[in-house]
Amino acid sequence: MGQSGGRAHALACAALLPDRVMAAVAISGLAPLPTFGEQLTSGIGWFDGFHAGGAKEMRAALAGREALEKVVRESTYNPEMFTPEDLAMLEGPWSWFSEVVKRGTANGMGGFVDDNLAAMRPWGFDVRNITVPTLIMHGTEDRVVPASHGRWLGRHIPGAQLRLREGAGHLSVMTGADDALSWIAQTVADQER
Repeated sequence: MGQSGGRAHALACAALLPDRVMAAVAISGLAPLPTFGEQLTSGIGWFDGFHAGGAKEMRAALAGREALEKVVRESTYNPEMFTPEDLAMLEGPWSWFSEVVKRGTANGMGGFVDDNLAAMRPWGFDVRNITVPTLIMHGTEDRVVPASHGRWLGRHIPGAQLRLREGAGHLSVMTGADDALSWIAQTVADQER
């Protein structure tokens, strides 16, 4: 199970370790960046729907580490990247998250930069080769990673179930995590019968 930047890692495990992975859940993350030729037929404008700062960071990541580090240094936090529901979670049940981010960036933004650079590189597997049961979750109002990325994955992973949470954003979609865990438990139980 992976959320945001972790979604690609969960899908990689599903694609490359099908003998060890019985089911995968991928939440609020990117679709693989298509090659130029595939962009014409991929069904999504890969950058469409990102909040302005996020699109700028991802485009800079395409240019490489130096360009991305410059953008990150010059960026300021813009709460409009989150929906009101996301912000309410950060002020309430997810208030702990700010401390995690603070600690995670205490020595710089290197991890954040590495994640964005990795997201813009080829993933090393084709999502169309995933054979394990896969659940894709995405909030319809996600401004960090647009829901079009979840829809694309839902169409391209064979047999994937797509659950769009109406009105949810990048973080508030996680209110469905309990349902996702129940889906995994039921999926594994069905396979063991």
